[in-house]
Amino acid sequence: MRIPAILVFSCIAAATTASAQTTWKGLHFGESREDVRAQLTAQSFTVEATQDGSLQSTADYELAVPGLRHTFPMIASFQFDDNLALADITLSLDLAGMRRYWATVGPEDALMNFAAEKLTGALSGRYGAPIYRSTACDAELKQNPGFCIVSWRGSEQTVEMERAASAKGLRLLIRYQPLATDL
Repeated sequence: MRIPAILVFSCIAAATTASAQTTWKGLHFGESREDVRAQLTAQSFTVEATQDGSLQSTADYELAVPGLRHTFPMIASFQFDDNLALADITLSLDLAGMRRYWATVGPEDALMNFAAEKLTGALSGRYGAPIYRSTACDAELKQNPGFCIVSWRGSEQTVEMERAASAKGLRLLIRYQPLATDL
């Protein structure tokens, strides 16, 4: 009787693992905060808890972009749902850190446009042609204070890049989200 029970449990565990959506750094949507922290620590990626219960990198993640000599400094954030399961990963461009290697590109809006162009190319190389691109993406950031959103469908996830200018300043994000299951 033990063999069939073990076989049934193994099949259930395999089905659960197969349905978990893999994302950035080999993490899986739905993983617990403790499991995410442990996996990142094993990769020498240090995070700390934020006031809202998310995890955030303690230092810039130096994102290598193909064809560029220098990296783009990113702040990684890991958000969890009400069940404390991984729901979203966001990489935010550290604009102040960008000046370390890219100051010659120009002021903040020029740095942001440069990063957006290079990251769009890199994401398209990885995930193919975007499945969505907002009209705000056709204007330079300086001319259009709206949100530029470009979306790709990756394996078991959507990847979205958002570039915006608002009262809070300039921002550029890359967001990894699980595929919708209830639509």
